[in-house]
Amino acid sequence: MNRVVITGVGITSNLGHSFAEVSQSLQQGKGCMHIDEERVKNGFRSSLTSKLPPILHTYGLDRTKMSEAAFYAALTWKKVLEENGWSEDEFAGEDVGVVVGNDSASDPIEEIFHKTHKYKDTKKLCDNIAYKAMNSACSNVLTEMIGCGGMSLTASAACASGAHAIGYAYNLIQTGMQQAVISGGFQEMNWLSMSSFDALGAFSDYTDPQQASRPFDKGRTGLVPGGGGAIVVLESLERAKANNHKIYGEIVAFSFSSDGSHLTVPSGEGAQRCILDAIEMSDVEIADIDYINAHATSTPVGDRVEASVIHNIFGENGPLVSSTKSMTGHECWMSGASEIIYSLAMMHDGFIAPSVNFHEQEDEAPKINVTNKTVYEAPRVILSNSFGFGGTNACIILKWFE
Repeated sequence: MNRVVITGVGITSNLGHSFAEVSQSLQQGKGCMHIDEERVKNGFRSSLTSKLPPILHTYGLDRTKMSEAAFYAALTWKKVLEENGWSEDEFAGEDVGVVVGNDSASDPIEEIFHKTHKYKDTKKLCDNIAYKAMNSACSNVLTEMIGCGGMSLTASAACASGAHAIGYAYNLIQTGMQQAVISGGFQEMNWLSMSSFDALGAFSDYTDPQQASRPFDKGRTGLVPGGGGAIVVLESLERAKANNHKIYGEIVAFSFSSDGSHLTVPSGEGAQRCILDAIEMSDVEIADIDYINAHATSTPVGDRVEASVIHNIFGENGPLVSSTKSMTGHECWMSGASEIIYSLAMMHDGFIAPSVNFHEQEDEAPKINVTNKTVYEAPRVILSNSFGFGGTNACIILKWFE
């Protein structure tokens, strides 16, 4: 089986537009949340959302020809090339694939509805609207830009989409079916994409945006939505060395499971099985894990269930735990990918990011080792959890490359 390493990263996040910016924001415990006036106007119960820094450089991309998620895919790929000093054709070839996560394309659907309703004539729709409206537009636009001839796939698995995409990419390389895969996840940020979640009452009711996302804290009332794009380049170790590519870290395990029960209320059984499977598949022991990047989104039930699972496996004095969603909000479809990048930043710059706004767990939750301060210790083995609606679970174990 091939060893699989990460050789490239690109990020479009409320924490920043580069690996260095993201690392700095994580160390400072700083994310940007705000009240979205469009959501206020449209009657949202919670108008909170994260906010991207201004996108000053679009690399000549035409936003009007892509869905918001596909635009983030294209933009973030350009950043990967720039960040790593690669040429446009660096990954052209049949042994390279694209596997990314995305689960919605709301803005083109809105365009279809309004123009069809207004004109009663589908010929008024732009000629690329069908392409724009597909979830798979994300993988399609990347495949075209990169010029790769291997697998091209968009995985839809709710808030575990990005992690499942990276895991599948890992499996493709590990088994030799591909030598490199561009992977990641993307999340649109328009108001329409979050209206159904607002209807569920899933969002925080805090009025101060910076205090609203508080994973594991007993005062949490719901999540704050976020979004953007995250790309990681996975390669076989042999290919990475042959091309003299920088190695950010190694993936040593990917596992998946389903709860097989309630669509929106996690049982914990599937998540616990998923974590244990990942550890069993890897070359690490439970005691080797230095840090857990929790899925914890700041929802009352989900965080409590995850705390129970972590406690069952690691105990009260287990590895340090934090949720970067305390700073980013819940980046939904991209979160399983962006949190791999955040974890790599911690590995490389020698710190563990805090769970900001965390003060105390509720009495009903088993105690785990949550940190609300930046800890300057370099984690060498990281467990990243991603759990989504429908009871879909994915866990990835990262290891410092040696």
